[in-house]
Amino acid sequence: MQNLNFGINNTSSYTQCENCGIYDPEGGDPLPGNPPGPNVCEGRYAMIGAFGTFNAGGNAVDFGPFGGQANSANRKVDILSGGSDFAPVIPRTIRTSYSYILANVRQAKVTEQSLSPYCGGQALPNCDLSGSIPEGVYVVNGNLNITGSGRFNFPAGTASNNNNYIILVDGSITIGKEIGLNANSSVIFSAKDDITVLGNVGTLTFTDSTSYHLQGVYSAGRNFIVAGNNNCGVGDDRRLNIEGNVIANSRLTGGGIQLNRLLCSINNQCPAFYVKHSPRLLLITPSVLRVPSFVWKEVAP
Repeated sequence: MQNLNFGINNTSSYTQCENCGIYDPEGGDPLPGNPPGPNVCEGRYAMIGAFGTFNAGGNAVDFGPFGGQANSANRKVDILSGGSDFAPVIPRTIRTSYSYILANVRQAKVTEQSLSPYCGGQALPNCDLSGSIPEGVYVVNGNLNITGSGRFNFPAGTASNNNNYIILVDGSITIGKEIGLNANSSVIFSAKDDITVLGNVGTLTFTDSTSYHLQGVYSAGRNFIVAGNNNCGVGDDRRLNIEGNVIANSRLTGGGIQLNRLLCSINNQCPAFYVKHSPRLLLITPSVLRVPSFVWKEVAP
């Protein structure tokens, strides 16, 4: 009998987030539900923590046949509850998109820097990020391949002077190593096209939700791709944990999150892709991402 293995055999991987909200017009991933015994990954829920709503816009939420739901309160918005398609604050504009940030950078006359001197001697599009990179806005014409091994941490700022990094790529970004943030620092990677995280980034400890392999804001104009073997005949893929935010289809012309990993040995009872929302990153967001504010004063009747 298919889908029976001492309870539940979930044949699909899934995405889960903590203290966050999800907008997914596809209606959600199939969830494994609660299998017998300890379920440390809370596989019944698309979202864990005290906050968040799952928004499927004008489509119906569907978490599969195993009793999955949005979160413990099952907070969801879809066509069955009168939901409608997502509408940005600025019409037809996602504020993390490459074009929006670049336009704001140029309007504010912020210096655009080259990433080449901080690529460990490599020539773009390949870049092994070095620890000496100063804060600022970096613009890459064409694709960016983040290479090397181990982990790169963006340098720390101070309590009174955050180190904020914006990396704008007029093409696609491929990430082949871990990327972290030291204290009082933030980073936004914004690609005009796709962002791909290679299969070597992540952990084989599938219950680990506190080791973050990527930190920051990752915005893809088209697809955010979590790459892997996606083949149980080859073996387990790695679980990817991100602390921050992930945005796909920021150009609003089509695209989404593509999860191409399987945790085969545990029947996908834990998420292959896990995101923890970071309020700290919102508090130190660079001004070029914020909605412009205006003060009007009448000087004559």
